[in-house]
Amino acid sequence: MLPESLQVVEYVLMTARGSTTPPADQGVVAVIDGQSLKVTPFRAANIPPPMALHDICVSSNIIDIAISADCSVIAVLHHDGVALFNWKSTTAAGPPPMLTGKFTFSTTPKMRETFQQITYSEDNSVVVLSSNGSDSLIERIGYNDETGRVEELYQLEIPTSSILSLSTFVENGVPHPFAQDVSGGLHSLSSAGGSLAHCRLPAALPWTELVLNGESQIAFGMSSSGHLYANSRLLVKNCTSFLVTSAHLVFTTTAHLIKFVHITDVEGKTNF
Repeated sequence: MLPESLQVVEYVLMTARGSTTPPADQGVVAVIDGQSLKVTPFRAANIPPPMALHDICVSSNIIDIAISADCSVIAVLHHDGVALFNWKSTTAAGPPPMLTGKFTFSTTPKMRETFQQITYSEDNSVVVLSSNGSDSLIERIGYNDETGRVEELYQLEIPTSSILSLSTFVENGVPHPFAQDVSGGLHSLSSAGGSLAHCRLPAALPWTELVLNGESQIAFGMSSSGHLYANSRLLVKNCTSFLVTSAHLVFTTTAHLIKFVHITDVEGKTNF
């Protein structure tokens, strides 16, 4: 048996991509290769990995990335800090993303953390998830208007390492970050507030997305065994991958099929 102080870590394959909401649905996909990030907007350039339209580099190995809602900024989380790259054009002939700001993590012993994920928030700031061994830490990093520098805007400490993952959903062009806890509950990290209590998943799921449906949100999540859920409702048991657009749930199955399901709302009940 494992001691209670030890945590079991599960590694899963994640896809780093841009928005699926028009008009920002440029098919942006990024591949992490050590200190290099290989970026391709597939709408403009059909270049399959490991090749890419643009290569951008940072000072240490990359942990995670986040792409802004309009695909104009790429935030790179690496072992030394966070680097922000401005991307003026996603056309094939456009310039590559250019470094416009960076934040370096503290190296003092008490501040050493294990950094895990990054996602976008409002005002082009980013939210970073880390752990100090006993607690989950959420830091918001962005431009300080007074100093004109990229700085830590606040830090939130969550007891007992309860946060499993970070992600973002987009509402009216504005990104809203949220966190998933170890029991499958979803929590808004938006500075504007709001509750996601109605978007509870049956368990902590490694792949999770939120989509706006009317005046509320729907949480989609997939387990390692291929069970795909909409909130607590089980949709299919043989899913291998999925993504959500503003109108459709798109998923693949173990039978090598790709299915497009229209999301509708009839008399207050969501149908698929």
